[in-house]
Amino acid sequence: MVALIFGAHFSSYTYIAPFLLQNASFSVSSITWLLLGFGLVGFVSNFAFSAIVTRNLKASLATVVSLLMLALLAMPLLRHSEPAVMVTVLVWGVAFGAIPLCLSVWMQLATPDLPEAGSALFVGIIQVAIAVGSLVGGTVVDHVGIPADFWFGSALALLG
Repeated sequence: MVALIFGAHFSSYTYIAPFLLQNASFSVSSITWLLLGFGLVGFVSNFAFSAIVTRNLKASLATVVSLLMLALLAMPLLRHSEPAVMVTVLVWGVAFGAIPLCLSVWMQLATPDLPEAGSALFVGIIQVAIAVGSLVGGTVVDHVGIPADFWFGSALALLG
């Protein structure tokens, strides 16, 4: 699950700036500000979800993975509307801001007797998912294009 969800994010996030520039007609400076917004809403989301994740972990994780999946699915469909793309990127930021928190809590609950081993496994899986997700995403981009890569990421999120 961790590999699929992080793979979903990084297979697509790796190509978000080229998508915004080439497919959604954003300027370079607009992309900079939008990605800053992505990071800021992710930061706030991490804190917001920390208040509820321990009360309802499965619902929290299902919510943020669904938001990620829907954002990735919607990006190519909404590329002709700058405001819609901006909202979608920010929703994606909210989702990804909370995903590491939710999955980290899940891992800690799943390995109460070996928290260090659980954390090491978690971080290792994430690193592999970043590398493989970016590699496979790049292959999709090279052969089919960036919009298809976002749909590929959405499919990975669904599987996760």
